[in-house]
Amino acid sequence: MENYYTTGEREFLLKIARLSLERFLFAEEKYEPQTINKKLWEKRGVNVILSRGSQIIGDAGNVEPVESLILAIRDNALLAVNNPKYDRLEAGEVDNIKIEISILFNNEIIKFSE
Repeated sequence: MENYYTTGEREFLLKIARLSLERFLFAEEKYEPQTINKKLWEKRGVNVILSRGSQIIGDAGNVEPVESLILAIRDNALLAVNNPKYDRLEAGEVDNIKIEISILFNNEIIKFSE
């Protein structure tokens, strides 16, 4: 299932995570992603990891498919930035972080990052 999501879909999902962080940190708004792509509205388990270099600075996820993929990515990105295990990410740092997304798909994990 590694190729289930196209390169364009993966880039779009990473963009959702980054825009969600930017909107929240800069304007305290919740980003509402939109797409007509039905695959991206399927419910999936998702994990989002934020890192700076090789250091993890935030992570959050859910194994169960509790909401659509694009909303799970948005919500877990916001949970990752607010994870009390890590120092809070400041708005000016958003451009310098790496985002990794793992999607649980039929008991397989699909991973991709920027």
